Amino acid sequence: MKISYSKIAWVVLLIVVLLSACKPDEENIEQLSDSYKQNRDYESLVALITHLNYTLTRSNVENLLGEGMLCPVLNSCTYFSDKMVVVNCQSGANLENNLCQRFPLALVVRYDLIDEKTESPQDVLSGFWLGPVGE
Repeated sequence: MKISYSKIAWVVLLIVVLLSACKPDEENIEQLSDSYKQNRDYESLVALITHLNYTLTRSNVENLLGEGMLCPVLNSCTYFSDKMVVVNCQSGANLENNLCQRFPLALVVRYDLIDEKTESPQDVLSGFWLGPVGE
């Protein structure tokens, strides 16, 4: 079986096009980041989650999402969104009579600390989850 160079060139071109389509659009990431930082909108936050990975440092995460809105311990920060979810309703309650408990959907991130006594921009992302946050 003989394979022509033109077929190989087409396959290579196809692979290059497909790989370039997989690269994140830096301009789009910046727009999502700016939108989340300004509006705390749920849609931008969810879209940005796909760009989190366990090689990112605290500095990388803060460049993407801004500073955490709530950081109760050194290795964890919360990024709230504008979206609320109902988590509990009293008997006979409905959404209109405000007898239902609502919590904001938020992203909680955790870091492996470089120094146990202080946070560092070089702390590495070790986990994250999106869900309702409240008491």
